Amino acid sequence: MNPEMYDVLVLATASVFGLCVGSFLNVCIYRLPREGLSVGKPRRSFCPSCKEKISWSDNIPVLSWLLLRGRCRSCRSAIALRYPLVELLTGALCALVTWKFHLQLGGELTSCIFLLALFCSLLVAAFIDAELRILPDEITIGGMHLIPAAMLIFQDLRFAPRDGLSERLLSGIAKFMPAWAPSTASVVAILSLVALSFFAAGCWLYRGYRRWRLPEEPEGFFSLSLAGLLCGFSAALVAGVCILPGFAESKAAYNLTSSLLGMLAGSGVVFIVGVVGTLVFRKPAMGFGDVKLMGLLGALAGCWGVITGFFLACMLGSLFGIPRRLLYGNRHLAFGPFLIVAGVFVYLWPDAVDFALKWYMGLFSG
Repeated sequence: MNPEMYDVLVLATASVFGLCVGSFLNVCIYRLPREGLSVGKPRRSFCPSCKEKISWSDNIPVLSWLLLRGRCRSCRSAIALRYPLVELLTGALCALVTWKFHLQLGGELTSCIFLLALFCSLLVAAFIDAELRILPDEITIGGMHLIPAAMLIFQDLRFAPRDGLSERLLSGIAKFMPAWAPSTASVVAILSLVALSFFAAGCWLYRGYRRWRLPEEPEGFFSLSLAGLLCGFSAALVAGVCILPGFAESKAAYNLTSSLLGMLAGSGVVFIVGVVGTLVFRKPAMGFGDVKLMGLLGALAGCWGVITGFFLACMLGSLFGIPRRLLYGNRHLAFGPFLIVAGVFVYLWPDAVDFALKWYMGLFSG
């Protein structure tokens, strides 16, 4: 098949697939933050106003909304513009990611599918946060669970130029650790024992911290297991560098290190900004959901990527927030959507911001 024809066919398929997925994302956006509802129950879509079940013919992405003129067939209540907007955005997002990652960068199809699933979940989080100022743990903490493991399995997910911090950390650990040459069985046994031991230790320490600092709140399985997972991954990484010859120079070690450092940097930056803002303004300045979201974006974009994305999100938020404050007097603006847009942009185009900064500084040097 002609390469150009193949590209057109792939992008058309991705767009149509995205439109269909967008219909499902609308279900997630409505149901995830609401008590008594889940993504799977009830099985059929229904009108939020009259609760009447929606037939398949009225559930065709975008087209049904246009044919119904934006109103429910049963009760004639208005159907929010968000529904076709999410479907169109999902179709465009799927086409964009497929073009950039699979066709332009040559990423594997399985890695591209993982990215599409991740970005679709971030789209859900963005719309939920924009409407209700809630970032679901199922997406933020769930993503923090999955991304480090995905970076090991799908190693082409990390295509940005290598950052010096991760490489220096790996070489520093390898320099001060003895080089061993154990058998394959010994390697599996040692890494499994180290990972499981530190996973249990991380869960135990986090449980103790929650009981000390937040005794009234439930512990939550997601948060508990995330603490253990991060400790287990970090310990297994150090152990792998110690006992596996050449592991410190491998793509797997670099991917995992950059993800863990990115989670630390992303969550740490927003947490510090929130603490300082709370002290200065004497009221909460940053939601803890943003801290978890930045941990997810840090695992994806790496240490410097997530920091760059944070400042880009601040600029985008100012462009929207300042006019909104002047026109409507509304101070409150969900920050999550801006973090998501900036994080995805910095991940897909890691050199774009650096190029823009160099161009901007060149205006003053010449």
